[in-house]
Amino acid sequence: MEDTFQSYSLANDEELRGRVRLLGNLLGDVVRTQAGENVYRIVERLRKGYIQLRDEENRDKRQRLLQLISQLSEAELTHTIRAFTLYFQLVNIAEEVYHHRQRRLIAAEGSELWTGSFDHLAKLYKSRDVSLDELANIISRTSYIPVFTAHPTEAKRRVIMGLLEKLYLSTRNLDRPTEYLEQQEQVEKTLSRLIQTLWKTEEMRAERPEVRMEIANGLYYFEHTLFHAVPEMLHRMRKAFVRQYGDEVNELFMNSSPLIRFGSWIGGDRDGNPFVTPDVTRKAMALQQRTVLCEYMQHIDELIGELTHSRIFCLPSDAFEVSLERDEKICAGELLEETKRFPVEPYRRKLYLMNFRLRATLHQVNGRLNGTCDIGTASAVPYTNEKLFLDDLMIMRQSLIEHGDVAASNAGLRKLIMLVKSFGFYLAHLDIRQESAIHSAAVSEILTLAKVTDSYETASETERLEILGKALESGITINPKQLSEASRGVIEVFEVIAELRDTVSPQSIGQYVISMTHEASHIMEVVLLGSLYGLAGNDENGLFCHLEVSPLFETIDDLERSTKILDLLFKDRVYAELLKSGGHRQEVMLGYSDSAKDGGILSSSWNLYQVQQNIVELADSHGVQCRLFHGRGGTIGRGGGPTREAITSQPAGTLRGEIKFTDSTTSTATLIRQFSSCRWGSPDCYRQTFTSSGMCQKQILSGRR
Repeated sequence: MEDTFQSYSLANDEELRGRVRLLGNLLGDVVRTQAGENVYRIVERLRKGYIQLRDEENRDKRQRLLQLISQLSEAELTHTIRAFTLYFQLVNIAEEVYHHRQRRLIAAEGSELWTGSFDHLAKLYKSRDVSLDELANIISRTSYIPVFTAHPTEAKRRVIMGLLEKLYLSTRNLDRPTEYLEQQEQVEKTLSRLIQTLWKTEEMRAERPEVRMEIANGLYYFEHTLFHAVPEMLHRMRKAFVRQYGDEVNELFMNSSPLIRFGSWIGGDRDGNPFVTPDVTRKAMALQQRTVLCEYMQHIDELIGELTHSRIFCLPSDAFEVSLERDEKICAGELLEETKRFPVEPYRRKLYLMNFRLRATLHQVNGRLNGTCDIGTASAVPYTNEKLFLDDLMIMRQSLIEHGDVAASNAGLRKLIMLVKSFGFYLAHLDIRQESAIHSAAVSEILTLAKVTDSYETASETERLEILGKALESGITINPKQLSEASRGVIEVFEVIAELRDTVSPQSIGQYVISMTHEASHIMEVVLLGSLYGLAGNDENGLFCHLEVSPLFETIDDLERSTKILDLLFKDRVYAELLKSGGHRQEVMLGYSDSAKDGGILSSSWNLYQVQQNIVELADSHGVQCRLFHGRGGTIGRGGGPTREAITSQPAGTLRGEIKFTDSTTSTATLIRQFSSCRWGSPDCYRQTFTSSGMCQKQILSGRR
């Protein structure tokens, strides 16, 4: 079956070529006026020469072009590289705008939508006779989890990202209907000005960026992209299934677990980075929380102007009245107001009080950032976690439905609910990563200090598992001050984890990833370290573990030994009980980058393919629900590439409705570039990527597992 998007794009190809020519000409004018006529001629000669070589190989011409490059001065070479870099950025922008326009044309004409669209997916489910109950089951198990990673030396300047965004929006204005004279000329002048500004803006920072800059860089994408794209994407997905299955789907999506969540390593990945200290991790989470709370407060302000229902014309539910009365009592001692605001408008009154509680929560967060975390800690006003806030929103929505205002319940309020489900009070689950040898050294010192054993380092793997298991069952107590500075630094991380789970949300911390996992004991060591701060241990109900520990298999050797390591781990009696307390779930991370460096791209890809199948089969045999965490890099050599194709190429039966993968906030060629295009007016790329997760057609074609 022909894909409508491809056919439209090919049919209107000249439109894209014309847009690229326009942007190229504008760039050429900037190069000529700012770098000089000579640089312009060099760039043009190279551009035209390599276009000719693409059409027809000519060894002599290729040699002449290479000779030209070798003879360029440092200044000429710098200008030439920058010209081509900017040119390809402009080509990418032109292509994004063009793709967005083609999809809008398809939708406007009522044509069959493209492969990968939500409409195509919903129709596929219906044609395969997927029942509403089966759909509910699939949605309940679907989870799409991008995890942001970055390196301080790679973080792109936000000013560059801002200029690229303005260029995108201005390029879109070329397609707007003419509203005034000289409109086209004005848009081209704006584009020329932005291109010249970008040409004169330094891409690299003058000094090495700190981790705080990396954190701010990551938050940029949430503020400028994801807060807008996620609810819009979920809305369009829901509407596509409503068209096929009816209005029952509305509540199905509302009551499901979040279909999309985010993770982050920014501020939590301390493997090889001494600048990621416990205080940096605290600050990273506080900044994440501040970002998401400010977003919620903005939405609450909008809802105050939207839900203006009067008691004279509606009767709120009993549950809503109880929640309103509770908030009145909670805020009574601290809410200073001369008159009671919105006395006959119950929803506006409730939202006003909710906003006051959010401000109190934000006050606490700012206190932690400023080192005055005692401010407001004794108050009952702040929300202690996202569940309380979400419950208030859900009660309000149900009350609106009960007195016939279904449409109002599905407008701005629904959008806020979707945001809270995806982002909570933590924005993104903060993963912690550290290298296994660091844990082993700390555990050896701790076991010696606790008089458990002084021969842990020389013990066999079987003996180590036995020692760790007994220590977890009986519990150990130490004085951290007696440890070495290195070991104190290791266990302080677990203190921070316990603190953030308590002060922010139990969901604030995601996985504890162990890089260079070589043995089963490496996983148990992390659990033991967590037990020092109540994150694991033994209570009246038996063994428990609040940590989600993910072994990371990176090298070819570790990938080949991964099933042996996991089999030994799953057979361990103590670890089996810990898994049981956590719902028999285990996440395993696979490293694409290091395995490719270790054995080459082909060997790595084949090993990863086989290992995924073997790990899932092993987990099934032990009754363990396994989720694979794909550590993909930005480039092909590091496992990067188009996200949709990467997901659909996974071994059959290994997704189970969930997909989790890493991506750098600066690797714009893949996920982040798609996110950026969402903010720049087009959620299509992102929606297309999302439909390829657990909701992809592979799931129903492989037995609807």
